[in-house]
Amino acid sequence: MKCGDVTSAKSLFDRSTKKTISMYGAMMKGFIINNLSKQAIDLFNEIKDPDEIAITLVCNAC
Repeated sequence: MKCGDVTSAKSLFDRSTKKTISMYGAMMKGFIINNLSKQAIDLFNEIKDPDEIAITLVCNAC
């Protein structure tokens, strides 16, 4: 998402059937760098067992 194509990245993420914590982290970081903090926080809330990286990312979104 460094190129700003949030829509395509989110579409690919949504189509994935086996989402990993790394995928959530990458998506959250993409939202944050594209000034979409609310979406990053919403995505964080979907994680069942967030790791320290996801927690750090959500703190950066605030």
